[in-house]
Amino acid sequence: MAGTFHKKSGVIIILALLCLFYPYKIKAQTLTIYTIPAPHQMRWESPGKLVFSYLRNFLTRSSYGKYRHPIGHMMVELKDSTKHVIAGVRAVKNSGMTRKVLFNGYGLGILFEKIQGKLDETDINLPDIQRRSKNGDIAFLEFSISQAVFDRLWNYYNEYKEKGYHKLYNGLNQPLEGEGAGCSAFAFSFLEAAGLLDMIPPEICRIDRTAPHSLVYQSGHKEAQVSLFKVLMSRSWSAENDAAAPLYSTYEPTWLFNWIKRNHTAMPDKGKVQKTWLNKAPGILIDCSDQPVPQGPVWKN
Repeated sequence: MAGTFHKKSGVIIILALLCLFYPYKIKAQTLTIYTIPAPHQMRWESPGKLVFSYLRNFLTRSSYGKYRHPIGHMMVELKDSTKHVIAGVRAVKNSGMTRKVLFNGYGLGILFEKIQGKLDETDINLPDIQRRSKNGDIAFLEFSISQAVFDRLWNYYNEYKEKGYHKLYNGLNQPLEGEGAGCSAFAFSFLEAAGLLDMIPPEICRIDRTAPHSLVYQSGHKEAQVSLFKVLMSRSWSAENDAAAPLYSTYEPTWLFNWIKRNHTAMPDKGKVQKTWLNKAPGILIDCSDQPVPQGPVWKN
């Protein structure tokens, strides 16, 4: 009788330990995109409104100090049972981006200029997320993914660093081709590498603008420099038939933030797509764990 009791007790203890630890072992691998809005909405209706809104945000004071992100910001988080990173790219301090527009005549050429970049990882980004989540000044999309997809993304991330691509901020916003990336193009490149880019309809936050050739100056090119006044007075983007007009493409952090906030309350509490919170920060969980691993290499160069 005593032996039977001890056996039952042993089974109960084992089950209790499994309940305690097993969930952590089977917790889904995740890819998370965090998006931080600009202090004021960036205006994309015309080149003039865009530059004016940038200057307004640049001059706006913020309680977040050097992490105020005047044009908004995106970060990406990769997490499984043994590996974890929160990463984001930005221009190095004193990169001169604003100075090039104000005093060096770059005009809209600054959108295509390769700037010295910096990679921030968990030690920098986690405190920023924690601070902003307490005020609801950040939102996120979290994707559950398979281990095979996670491994593909983890390898991509490490190769991105090894190739030194994180040092190329801005540029053509083509990170998978090694042609530079702003923070949002960098974050969305993980969705593309995972085969999940179609999960975010382009109308939510995709930006495509043809910049008037007359407003674009880049270092090493023959175009004339562009005065700040000329850009501010510009009221339209280039016509589609302007063969010399470069196309600028990226993803808008503020648009994505606003979309998550608008649609969050309508999301169910359970299911393949559901709402969640991080303190006061709204998030949407999307179960993509059954999605196949994309075929072919990650890199396009």
